[in-house]
Parts: sequence; C-alpha cells; structure tokens
Amino acid sequence: MSTPRRRAGGSRRDDSTAGERTAVTNAEPREEQHRIAEEQAALRRVATLVARGVGPDLMFAAVAEEVGALFHADVTMIKRFEPDDQATLMGGHGLRRLEPGTRSELHHDPFLTSVRQTGRTARLDVDDSTSANVPEKVRVEAIRSVVDAPIVVEGHLWGAICVASRHERFPPDTEQRLVDFSELVATAIANAEAQTKLAQSRASIVAATDNTRRRIERDLHDGAQQRLVSLALQLRAAQTAVPPELGELAAELDRVTAGLTGALDELREIARGIHPPTLAGGDLGSAMRTLARRSPVPVDLEVRTEGRLPEGSRSVPTTSSPRR
Repeated sequence: MSTPRRRAGGSRRDDSTAGERTAVTNAEPREEQHRIAEEQAALRRVATLVARGVGPDLMFAAVAEEVGALFHADVTMIKRFEPDDQATLMGGHGLRRLEPGTRSELHHDPFLTSVRQTGRTARLDVDDSTSANVPEKVRVEAIRSVVDAPIVVEGHLWGAICVASRHERFPPDTEQRLVDFSELVATAIANAEAQTKLAQSRASIVAATDNTRRRIERDLHDGAQQRLVSLALQLRAAQTAVPPELGELAAELDRVTAGLTGALDELREIARGIHPPTLAGGDLGSAMRTLARRSPVPVDLEVRTEGRLPEGSRSVPTTSSPRR
C-alpha cells in the first residue's frame, strides 16, 4: 500500500509562509522591548536631571525633548492646570510662538478642556490644518495630528502632555503609549516638586534661624550689655571718689571693675558668635578668615567663593585643615 506524497513545491511554499509568520511574530516582541528600553532610558536621563537639582525650566524642557524624540513628534508641550481654569506651559519642544511660562485659557483649547474634564486622552487628526473649523492651536502650529494625555501626580490631575505632528498621523497606539509614559513623567514631576519644597523649607528654616540670631544679638546689645556698661562706669566713678586712706576699698573696687569688664567682653564675644558682625556686613570668606585668625590652632583656610551668597544658601565649598 502506497502513501501519497506531497508536492515538493507546495512543501517549500508552506515552509516559507510559516517562516515569514514566525519572523513577524518574533519581530513584534523585539520592537516592543526596544520601545520600552527607549522609554526607560529617556526616564533615566530625566531622573538624572532631577537628582542633580536642576531648575524646573530645564527639567520640563528635557522631558518635552525626550517625548518628542520617542513619539517622533514635531511639537511637544507639557502644561500644568491652574485653579482659575487656565493652563501654564511648563516646557515645550518645536514650538513656533509660545514660551515656557505662558498662560492660556482652557476654553481656547478643546483638547486640554477634554482632558481636564474627563481625565482621559484626547485626539484629533485633520486633513487641512488651515481650515477655519479646526482649533486655533492646530491652525497656528499647522498640525495634522495631535494627542493629549493626562498627567496624574500623587492621585491629582496635575496637567497634560501633548504631542503633535505637522506631517502625518500618529499610529493608533499613540494614546496608550503616551498615557504609559505620562505615568513615568508624573514620577519625575513629583520628585522635582518634592525637592523644590524641601529647598524652600530649608531656606525658610535658615531665614528663621538668622532672624532669631539677630533678635538675640539685639536683645543682648540693647539690654544686658548696656546695663553692664552702665554698672562699670558707676564703679569707675565710685573708685575715683574713694579717699586715699581707703586703699583696700579702692583695690577691691578695681578688682570688681576688672571682673565686670571681663564679663562684658565675654558677653560681647557671645553676641558676636551668635551672629558675627563680619558675616552680617561682609561675606562668608571674611567671617571664616576672622575665625581662622582667632583659632588657637594654626590653620590653612581656602574659601572658593566671592562676595555674599544669596539668602537661603545651604552650603559653600570651603576647606580648612590644621597647619603642620
């Protein structure tokens, strides 16, 4: 009994088709992995900027640039929602007119309005961006395709991220991809805002400490120091009035006056240590050099700064070491 043979040509065609299907199936995961790797790399670059403590302008500009590169967008905008139904442009890439810090009414932008009201993405694809029926933002920037996605920071709708193309429509999965990346952006924003609040808190603590030092110094100068000076003058007057035959009394008054003068000098040093005059009227370098001169141990001091530092400064590069 014989078994029918398959035609050789059919077998090769079947194998070829199966191989193509396998190649396509294997290519899709690779593309997805490549996309995820690009997004993670972009986020790491943004996180590095946040860790370095760069200002919000640089951070949002970097985010906008990274998003534009990932989505092949001609225009990228990051906007923060304000309580008065306005939105502030925090960062952008590829814009022709708007600058960071620009505020706009939400009702002028139907996409942002939709995101604000629904917390979901909004998309528009147009064939003629010059038509009077399209929104002003689309017409001004000559947009062909635009997608807006919400940015939710710590459970609150913070703002939106927008990508736009002047040449072609975005792929169908752009909305979901932008939502996924906006979650990563929200983490960077939360970290940046936390650092800003921490810096503001430190600055307020430093300012409050300086004010307290000035108040204590002023109270010492206007109160205890003045009374001690007055007592010292009275003792000197009493000492000059002592008759010559009362030498022991004059000597005792002299010792009391000397002790009172020494106490006054120590009080002055305490007041100066609380808020040194050289630090209040000069710069940190002068104050450090004064302390170095007073040190009982000879030191070599290096201060790498010039002039006065801004209020609330947290640190300054200084180096001191005992002289050998």
